[in-house]
Amino acid sequence: MANAQNAMNNAANNLNDKKNDWASAGKSVVDRAVSEVKSLNPEDIKRTATELTSKVRDVSGEYYDDAVGYIRRNPVSAGLGLAAVGFLAGSLFSWMRKSA
Repeated sequence: MANAQNAMNNAANNLNDKKNDWASAGKSVVDRAVSEVKSLNPEDIKRTATELTSKVRDVSGEYYDDAVGYIRRNPVSAGLGLAAVGFLAGSLFSWMRKSA
């Protein structure tokens, strides 16, 4: 009986040690990230944000053009696909609401 109790205590201690290790590892990663962000020059941050914004704008424009082109080439299948997605989303939301 004492062996079982010791095993349970050891398991709890091991779990507590792992939790502390994970917490300290996460804290060190966050601390490093914060220190790196603080060390950046504001002009570098602005330039990087501007470059990222322009790249995202270009990519989203390309995807939008592709989507519009597909809808123009295949209006029936696009409409049926949209209706199917709407039906599935409505079914999911209805099921979630009933189960809550």
